[in-house]
Amino acid sequence: MSLKEAIKARAIRLGFHWVGVTTPDPPAHLDVFERWLQAGRHAEMAYLAAERARYLRAAPLHILPECRSILVLGMRYDAPERIPAPENSGLFGRIASYAWGEDYHRVFAKRLQSLITFIEDWTSKPIPHRWYTDTGPILERELAQRAGLGWIGKNTCLIHPKGGS
Repeated sequence: MSLKEAIKARAIRLGFHWVGVTTPDPPAHLDVFERWLQAGRHAEMAYLAAERARYLRAAPLHILPECRSILVLGMRYDAPERIPAPENSGLFGRIASYAWGEDYHRVFAKRLQSLITFIEDWTSKPIPHRWYTDTGPILERELAQRAGLGWIGKNTCLIHPKGGS
């Protein structure tokens, strides 16, 4: 089994549903992101337009120069069955799937650390790495598309062929 196959198999065992690998090449659609910023669509999220953030998003190698591959992982949100509001409370509505259960940033971090340990054990050496769970200066949807996890739809979300948006 190759290292890539072993990593993918371990990631699935750790609870990730989708696993892909891509290169650290600059994002092909960086110009789309730049136009989005220029149009002011980032609203109050000024950190997105900061010079350093734009520099880092322009090329993954700006973040980790020794990078050779980017592992892209995805996970479905496990939402419990619907919980009815107390009778006569007047409460109603829905709660987004990601808001149920433990914070997905923590869930990912635990699993990612376990995956890094696995890779380092497999290779018998420390591996320079960074991981982000929608928290870092990368264009993660583009990376996911490039890694073969789906395509970016008109809704601007990555759409997995079986998992949906």
